[in-house]
Amino acid sequence: MNTQEQNLTNDEKTLSMFSHFSLLIGGIILPLIIWAIKKDDSKFVRFHSLQSIFYHIAFVIAVIAYSMFFLFMILATGVGMDVFKKSGHHSDPPILFIMVIIVLGLGFLLLALGGAGYSIYVGLKAGKGELCKIPIIGKKVYDHVYKK
Repeated sequence: MNTQEQNLTNDEKTLSMFSHFSLLIGGIILPLIIWAIKKDDSKFVRFHSLQSIFYHIAFVIAVIAYSMFFLFMILATGVGMDVFKKSGHHSDPPILFIMVIIVLGLGFLLLALGGAGYSIYVGLKAGKGELCKIPIIGKKVYDHVYKK
């Protein structure tokens, strides 16, 4: 749900936008600083900076979980490749091993680009003065900031 905020300054819009852009530049430190400085001055900035902080955390958890899955799959197919070689077959790596690496690599690329792209999208909406809520995270942060 996107709602338009009234009477926002350009500074509020810019700080909110950069809170979301920080996934690409500045990391989680930037929205933490913005939140700490502006939390009492602007609900709009507080909402977007908190939402960005929790999005960063969720994104890092997703990347770590996917990386662990990626490593597990490479090890599992690598062990299978080792068994394949011990059985007397001395050829190139099995096609399954190569396919697993390619598919998982493309999945990782999709996760990274999708996460960054969505962060840019929400940041642009915030720069226009909109309360663009990230699914799940946005509703909880909105309730915390605006319904307190």
